[in-house]
Amino acid sequence: MESLLSLSLTLIIVLASFEFFGVSRTFFFRLKDRCEKRQAALATLDMMAGDVRRAGQGLAAPIRLGLLSGLETKAGGLHLEWSEKELDLAADVQPGQTSLAVKDGQGLKPNRRVCLVREGAGQVLEITNIQDKTLAINPAVDAFCAKEEGRLLLLETVDYYLDGQGVIRKKVNNGSGQPLLEEVGRLECASDSENRLTTIRLANRLQEEKIHETSVFPKNLASAILR
Repeated sequence: MESLLSLSLTLIIVLASFEFFGVSRTFFFRLKDRCEKRQAALATLDMMAGDVRRAGQGLAAPIRLGLLSGLETKAGGLHLEWSEKELDLAADVQPGQTSLAVKDGQGLKPNRRVCLVREGAGQVLEITNIQDKTLAINPAVDAFCAKEEGRLLLLETVDYYLDGQGVIRKKVNNGSGQPLLEEVGRLECASDSENRLTTIRLANRLQEEKIHETSVFPKNLASAILR
C-alpha cells in the first residue's frame, strides 16, 4: 500500500512537472515571438527614418524650382527622392533633343529618372534607353542648356507602402517591392510643415493598440527650403 501511494505521488509530481514545463515553454515562445516582432518593427522604423533623413539630398535647386518634392507622405506609405550622383554633360543640349551625351554612363539603366537643371529652370526626364554614353530620354528637352552650366542629376526614388497582405514593402526606383515587415495592421506617415517633422507610425495586426512611432527631421529638405 505504501509503495502504491509513493508511486502515485511520484506520478502526480512528474505529470505536474511536465504540465509546468509545457506552460513555461508556451509562455517563453510567446514572449520570444513578441520581442522579435518588436525588434523587427523598430528595425523597419529605423530604416525608414534613415531614408527620410536622406530625402532631398543634392536636390536643393530642383526642390526650390518646384520640379521635385523630395518627400511625400500619405496614410499608407512614404515616397522619397534624392540625388544618387551628378552626371557630367559631354555636349550642349538643344531644345527638342531626345538624347543626352554624358561623359560617364557606367551603372545607368533604362527607366531611371534624371533632372536637368540650369539657371532658374529645369526638367525631369526619364531614361528610355542607353547606348554607350548616350541616354535616350522622354520627354524631349524644352530649352537650350550649355554643358558647362547644366547639371544632370541621377535620381533615386524609394517608396514604402503597406500592401493588401499586411506587409510593409520597400521599392527602390522601378524595382519590385521587397518585404520588410509582416503582419502589419496599420502604417501611417505624416509631415508637420510647421515643425518640419515627419512622423511614422505602425502597429501589428494582432496588437493594433501597441503603436511603434518615430519622428524624423529631414534636414536636407529644410536646408533646401531655407536657402
